[in-house]
Amino acid sequence: MMRFDCVSRFAILVVGVLSIGCDNADNCTRSRTDLAKTWESVKNLAIKRKFPPVDEADNPVLKQQRLERWQVVEEKAVLLESSFVTPQVTWNSAAKARTDLNQQFSKIPESDDRGIPRFAALLDTANQRQAEFERTCR
Repeated sequence: MMRFDCVSRFAILVVGVLSIGCDNADNCTRSRTDLAKTWESVKNLAIKRKFPPVDEADNPVLKQQRLERWQVVEEKAVLLESSFVTPQVTWNSAAKARTDLNQQFSKIPESDDRGIPRFAALLDTANQRQAEFERTCR
């Protein structure tokens, strides 16, 4: 009878630990997919920012500068999105792409683009979500 008590207590403990692990796995999956969607939003906004507003569209130099600046941001956002799309997270490439994207974005003068504050807020959200995801699920 004593042996059965120990075995049943152990079984309850194992089931409890496994259920906590499942909850964490579910939370990590949800966080990962939310993070991929956030980076997709960053990518989509970068694509929109590549194209100048009507008042700048006639200036080929400004148009080209804008395209080049935002193209790099878009490419890094694509890498970040793809890093979190599948369960096999590519942590190292995500960290590098995130650093590169933030550095490139910091080089874009706020005076060159009225959409900078909106993009900055979205990028800040993406950075926070990625940091939280790394803390809880890596």
